[in-house]
Amino acid sequence: MQEEAKIDVTVEPILSSYYHVSILSQKSLETAFANHLSVKLSSVSLPSTTLSDLFVGVFESDKEIMDAMKNDLIAVKERDPACISHVHCFLIVSSLLCATSCCKSCSILASSDCKRCSSSITNSMAPSA
Repeated sequence: MQEEAKIDVTVEPILSSYYHVSILSQKSLETAFANHLSVKLSSVSLPSTTLSDLFVGVFESDKEIMDAMKNDLIAVKERDPACISHVHCFLIVSSLLCATSCCKSCSILASSDCKRCSSSITNSMAPSA
């Protein structure tokens, strides 16, 4: 996916900053997905760096989440003609996968010593009034 991102940046330089933060600066798919998910769920009271650290821990300890996400990305890329690359699927479609991964992560956190973290993340997913 990083190779696709490098090619995309040469074709669309305006996306370079977004691609760099989202994919190119990440050491693994787990950290890229944790970063992507944490940015979407962060708030003033729950910073993205805190969430990212939590999600990386969960994703690295439970390979089932990442296997499911990889399989979903591959399936979407193969079946959806609108997804032109794995990068595109990751940045666009992974937003849809965030809810599933977040729920699984919250479940894992709730069963550990991070019950308050799980509650805070779940509350940040709730729609604003």
